Amino acid sequence: MPFSVAAQQIHDYIVNTGGANQWTAVARSHINAKDRDVDGLIGKLKADLGAAFPNASDTHWGEIATWLFVQARH
Repeated sequence: MPFSVAAQQIHDYIVNTGGANQWTAVARSHINAKDRDVDGLIGKLKADLGAAFPNASDTHWGEIATWLFVQARH
């Protein structure tokens, strides 16, 4: 999945720190029977990782949320 530069940095951080499985589980918890709670997942990402990536925009966090939702479906 191609990422913007900032989203790639966030992705690499999540993967390199061993957090991919944890964040996939968080994404899974934001999926209900009909839809995905994108805003809720973005909020959680920003709350937990935002200090490490202060220049990341909602677009970047949205890219990460999309990636995590794809992972959660597998």
